[in-house]
Amino acid sequence: AIRPTLNTISDLLAQIKSQEEIAQKLNDKLNNLEKAQTVWNAQGQNISLLDQALPKKANPMEYIRQIEALAGVHGLNIISLSLNKTALAGKSIVPEETDEKETPVKDINKIGLSFSLEGPYSSLSNFLKDVENLRRILDEDSVSIRLATGEQGQQTQTLVLAINADVPFFEKGAGLPNAKAKDEEAIKE
Repeated sequence: AIRPTLNTISDLLAQIKSQEEIAQKLNDKLNNLEKAQTVWNAQGQNISLLDQALPKKANPMEYIRQIEALAGVHGLNIISLSLNKTALAGKSIVPEETDEKETPVKDINKIGLSFSLEGPYSSLSNFLKDVENLRRILDEDSVSIRLATGEQGQQTQTLVLAINADVPFFEKGAGLPNAKAKDEEAIKE
């Protein structure tokens, strides 16, 4: 009669110890979640800045308006402004031949942007400084400055600044062929 009682007591003690370990792990997780929430709240302003630097939607018009406003502030004439072929929504149009496999983050898409401005050197220089200080990232492919040509091919005192660049945006799952399946796998884990 004593043996089954002792076995039951030892089983109950083992269960109590196991439950205490689980309770301790849950308390640790709860403490870590509270710390994470505190850090999240403290960094909330920086997260909104990150959303401005690398937005979730392409929204090229917002960036173009910023370029136009800076050109106006510095008294520059916009000669040309064009967008390259870009997926503004939906499926990415990155060609299969690109070496996309080596890119660590595959959800980044880019808006191809080219523009030319005309004006004096000091205004162009200040414009470039202001473009570099915009919150949204601009990845310049090429920047060139040349003398502007006036009537009958004569050179003038103004310069032409030409910029070819990519403006990245982060669209979750856009660059991944099976993004939905991978998201579902991550949720299961």
